[in-house]
Amino acid sequence: MILFSWIYIPLPMGIPFTFQVFGVLLISFILKKNSWKILGIYLILGILGLPVFSGFNSGIGTLLGPTGGFLIGFFISSFIYFFNFNNLISGIFQIIIIYITGIYFFKVYKDIDIFLAIKILVPTFIWLDIFKLILALIVYKIFLKYMNKGIDL
Repeated sequence: MILFSWIYIPLPMGIPFTFQVFGVLLISFILKKNSWKILGIYLILGILGLPVFSGFNSGIGTLLGPTGGFLIGFFISSFIYFFNFNNLISGIFQIIIIYITGIYFFKVYKDIDIFLAIKILVPTFIWLDIFKLILALIVYKIFLKYMNKGIDL
């Protein structure tokens, strides 16, 4: 997860393009009901000061900033696997949860109307996140193929 957050491109609105959503989805596809543990550890490491968040950021201040809702959404979304949906449906719900928490925190941080926050964030990220969902599904299928053959990665 840390590596996916370090791949980032800063954007003007204060929320960078990263591969974190891809990481969340892939971790969730592989670990299912245990993914919350990895994502919880990721948040704890960042809160404790390790530079694991995008832009090599850390600390509680990051959670209270414009990206904090997305970080919290990563963790909350991992619990979708307790509903036993398939990976595509789970991934869609995870992205929705991440967007709900991310948009809300962004709205509060920027002190703007919720509709403006949606207008700023959704068009910027939705197509990229759909691509990340498709990519995570493909990588997961490849992972399963190798694991089922017993080939060492």
